[in-house]
Amino acid sequence: MHDLLYSPYLAHADRHRRPARPVPSPPRRLRPAGRLAVASAAVLLAALGLAAVPAWAAAPHTTPTLTLTATDFRIATPAHVAAGPTRVRLVNRGSEGHQAALVRLRDGHTSGEFLGALATSFGASRPFGTFVGGPNAAAPGHASEATVTLRAGHYLAVCLIPSASDGTPHVMKGMLAEFDVGGTVHARPQRGAPTIETTEYHFRFPETARRALAGGRPVAVRNTGSQIHEVVVARLKRGRSVSDVVHWADHPLGTPATGPMPDDEIAGVTELAPGATARLHADLTKGRYALLCFLPDDAHAGSTHLHQGMAYPFTVR
Repeated sequence: MHDLLYSPYLAHADRHRRPARPVPSPPRRLRPAGRLAVASAAVLLAALGLAAVPAWAAAPHTTPTLTLTATDFRIATPAHVAAGPTRVRLVNRGSEGHQAALVRLRDGHTSGEFLGALATSFGASRPFGTFVGGPNAAAPGHASEATVTLRAGHYLAVCLIPSASDGTPHVMKGMLAEFDVGGTVHARPQRGAPTIETTEYHFRFPETARRALAGGRPVAVRNTGSQIHEVVVARLKRGRSVSDVVHWADHPLGTPATGPMPDDEIAGVTELAPGATARLHADLTKGRYALLCFLPDDAHAGSTHLHQGMAYPFTVR
């Protein structure tokens, strides 16, 4: 779980990381007629199975999909991505649960600087980069999706989930990728969605949002707190409770978990900076669930948001 993130290994991550790639110049903007011609040609080629439609050639008001692939322990990303609202899909081809936490590095800073600060605390990382959300808790053989707004800049995609077998965060096993976002964010109208709010130390989870998740409709996630938060959607196993999840997650860094997980983590939104918003996509079947935040607590040394009460059990009937 993410409360095990802090590791002495993170402080030395810069030794194993390549220097950050420079941000390329945004592609030249096409005139309206040019955009229409390119989009039409791309759609035709895609229909013939000859090419995929690039994200920047998507039809108006269509949110492009960025597909990332996770294995044990790598994240595959494209080198360049267009700016704007983007539906990020993480396909997990590994044997462990994975996430793609997206971080926009601040200008002039590197992944090593960001990870070195993150080794101290989540709060300490904020001068070096901003968590913008991403797909969380993709189970092995499954996918997780979240919609985020990408601004031009240099990004990281990282998995901060530790392995249950040894307690080592996946990022320390090489699960880090870097990519560039170019272009201008153009507002695309989106349908209104009920909102889950995160703060210290609880979730605001209205009935409208619960019904939306049960019906496979998107839900907005907004961090209204002063710390960084995440949302993990977990299905509780038969006879298990949130307290069992708290107990299972409470083991020292670098040590294996005791026994099997009491829950199946199946969806969510990765770390969001204060004030940030993303959209969660899930389609929940009948069962007992919980919203969870496992992040370390910047205000209480040695504690986590989960231990401070950041869990919300609910039932889908």
